[in-house]
Amino acid sequence: MRTTQDTTSQEQPSCFLAVSSNSRNQPRLLDAICQGTKKAGYHLVTLDQMPASAASTIREAVIREIARADCIVADVGNGNPDVFFELGLARAMGKRLLLISQERYLGKIPSDIRKSRIITYTDNSVEFSDVSRKIWLVSRICG
Repeated sequence: MRTTQDTTSQEQPSCFLAVSSNSRNQPRLLDAICQGTKKAGYHLVTLDQMPASAASTIREAVIREIARADCIVADVGNGNPDVFFELGLARAMGKRLLLISQERYLGKIPSDIRKSRIITYTDNSVEFSDVSRKIWLVSRICG
């Protein structure tokens, strides 16, 4: 399995990224998440980095990677059902959760999730560096 770092240690904790395909198309956001998790000592595992295997479906691979991960970063803002499924699995497995959302979508997040700490961002590039810092800070506090 490839990760966002060239060399990873078996000892290094991993962080699974649960985002919609819309979020995957935002390189500044993904870069901010990668920088924040890396700075906190995690290697980031994303769906598009998982090797294709004839022996498993995408869903099975996602479940396997969530089970292996130490924490999950989930972009809950756009209401993507796959992200909520992955978030539910992670919660059921007792994983640490770092939730993020675009500020404009906060009102659309289900109330039980909205009660959690959510790191917000806008399309402003300054905000993306702040997202990176907040992910690092929250993961250090919760870790």
